[in-house]
Amino acid sequence: MSVTDYEVRFSKFSRHALMILPTDTEKVRRFVAGFHSGIRATMAREVEKGTSYQLVVEIARRIEGYRQRDRQQMSQDKRFCHSGGFNGAPFRSRGHFGSGQPSMPTYLAPPPPRGAPV
Repeated sequence: MSVTDYEVRFSKFSRHALMILPTDTEKVRRFVAGFHSGIRATMAREVEKGTSYQLVVEIARRIEGYRQRDRQQMSQDKRFCHSGGFNGAPFRSRGHFGSGQPSMPTYLAPPPPRGAPV
């Protein structure tokens, strides 16, 4: 559920729970407690500072927007990486000697013994 959807539902139910949420501080604490752990951990400071409910809602929306942009960027990066683009990192599964080559060169004949004339 998005932060906006959650805020609408929380506001609707909080109107009926005035005894449970007597202060703005308690309303903020309960609102933040309903988030998943990632946003909840980020919002812990706002609860401790006594930030107003409306400001907490706005901060939560911004955090959600940042996370969505990060997920979209990661998705685009993965698509670029798997589409044959170069991302600066060596491609590990092709061995040391390049595309399609085994990791060690193959010899047609065994190498000459040490000390033997070439």
